[in-house]
Amino acid sequence: MNDHVWVSKASSDTQNELGFGWPDGKFDLDDEVKVINALISDAQKGLPLPAGRFPALLETRVDMGREKEEAHGRKLPKRLPHYVRWTCPVISKDVAEVLQRYDLGSTNLYPVEMFRRDRETTYDQEFLILNLGASKPTVVVDQSEGLKEHPFRPGFYKLRTINEDSISVTRTSMEGPDAWIDPALLGGAFFVSDQLHQALADAGLADPLRFVRCRVID
Repeated sequence: MNDHVWVSKASSDTQNELGFGWPDGKFDLDDEVKVINALISDAQKGLPLPAGRFPALLETRVDMGREKEEAHGRKLPKRLPHYVRWTCPVISKDVAEVLQRYDLGSTNLYPVEMFRRDRETTYDQEFLILNLGASKPTVVVDQSEGLKEHPFRPGFYKLRTINEDSISVTRTSMEGPDAWIDPALLGGAFFVSDQLHQALADAGLADPLRFVRCRVID
């Protein structure tokens, strides 16, 4: 067994923040904030959540117009990347098919349409919301670099700039599902086993998820 685990930093990649959100008019502002905050809180715990907690359609939140196709200062691509940043990971069907060949525990994959409100068209790609339903205590904080403790939540951390093997993880985290989260790690980062990472790499799908290798310690 290869003594490596991999952590995805794709949730911190602002290039994949393309302005998608809940369909316009689904909630008023206060209710939308409550729904999003509750979803973040439960997803952070690695809870398997029912389909009703997620939208069946996500749309661009900026009405850009045909002549100025920019969301947050960036031009929307004709085709979406394999990972789209949202409240929970949104992944392409290609990525999902690789994941489904491995042990995902109670993780759910929910289909979602990606709608361009400015053109009133749906992207002709298949995407799924990744609800990670597996959690394991993973990060060994005192033997890791590149972590920042949350100022108001002691014992909870976010990834900063990290290099290969700068994050140390427990050997026991290699047991069980091949994709999981550490509830103490905030911000949407998730872990995969070495075998799952290799399968994604073989399919040319590892780079979009921005994996960084972690060091396994006893």
